Amino acid sequence: FQAEDGIRDLVRSRGLGDVYKRQNFAFADETIFDCLGIRIIDGGPAHNHTEIAISKEMAEKHFGSNPPIGETMVFRIGNNYKLLTIRGVYKNFPSNSSISPNYIAHITLTNEIIRQAGHTLGQYNNRPDEIFSWDRFEYGTYIILSANSDPIETTQYLQKYSENITDESKREYKFSLQPTKDIYLKSNELGGNWWVSQGNSQELIYYAAIALLILLIAILNYVLLTRSRFLTRLKEFGTHKVLGANNYSIPRRVVFESMLIALVSLIPALLITFGNIPYISNPLERTIDSRVFFNLTTWLVVLFVVLITGTASGWVIGNSITRTSTVILLKGKSSLNKAKQKLNNTFLSLHFAIFIILMVGAITVNKQIDYALSNFKSIDPTNIIICELNTSNLSSQFNTIDDEIHKLPGVIQTAGST
Repeated sequence: FQAEDGIRDLVRSRGLGDVYKRQNFAFADETIFDCLGIRIIDGGPAHNHTEIAISKEMAEKHFGSNPPIGETMVFRIGNNYKLLTIRGVYKNFPSNSSISPNYIAHITLTNEIIRQAGHTLGQYNNRPDEIFSWDRFEYGTYIILSANSDPIETTQYLQKYSENITDESKREYKFSLQPTKDIYLKSNELGGNWWVSQGNSQELIYYAAIALLILLIAILNYVLLTRSRFLTRLKEFGTHKVLGANNYSIPRRVVFESMLIALVSLIPALLITFGNIPYISNPLERTIDSRVFFNLTTWLVVLFVVLITGTASGWVIGNSITRTSTVILLKGKSSLNKAKQKLNNTFLSLHFAIFIILMVGAITVNKQIDYALSNFKSIDPTNIIICELNTSNLSSQFNTIDDEIHKLPGVIQTAGST
């Protein structure tokens, strides 16, 4: 679906507002709303090829606070411009949906697109004109099974419909059912479902590896800084040992303080993460949004990491202090071994060196990707005009038209394509 500048006058002359270019235009049977649980806010789904339902987001975008039901919008569908009456407004699809159309027209409207495609292909068109033919594989079908149904048995039952396919080469195709929750990551081997959003399960491994590496660096950074902070209180812990503190009281106290700091630090961390979601989502071309914070698994993972980090770091540091001699602690030192102190400093320096290398690497890769995307010039569209020979009569006269265009002043070169 697209709307072009060429129909601005048409739209404005009819008092229909301005022209926008929009994506996510869908054609569907009206039962799709019940099948997928798409909630209608006002009105209802399109009943015929002259009606359309739009999302709440588009209703607010085009009509503001005015009720859109009964209003008319102009759409370019194929090579024709259609005036469709808005019959309903539905709730926006969630960001993690495999489909997210902003407009849902009636499925019979695809008849015009199919006929236009066949007309354009001319003698090379080998598709049936009937839009609901079994030889057509452009449509996706959603099926709701009852709780006691067997998907395998249902799939076997569906195979009998292959007898309705007239194309002998396609009769060997096997029908299969796929759970909707598997569409995003497990559809790469399936053909014909280009209209759904698909991910790559292999990418998740890369993202998980990067996330774990960043998490490991953050945990090490936290442990080192926490250890440095407690090293300034060695005399205090030495005094506690002199006054009779046992081998468990100091580790428990250090763990409690470390846990408290980790939990408090979670607040600014969440605020920073929430504010930077667009900067994470846009470069990755993903649809991550604030809904991720409404996922129970997310909170369980976050709390688990915080608790493990606080507990582990506090217990390691607390036990280290407990094993240190009281005399050495009262001197404000964790050890009289200078080599050990140098090793700690070396480890801290190495940690920050790794962090700097990763940051420089990320910036470099980002610049390389940006250069690859913005500096590769393929076709130069300047002063190029495309004329569509959209009838069989015009197509058959291509050579004559090509010769005549060559004679026009200023024409340097011509080319044709199907």
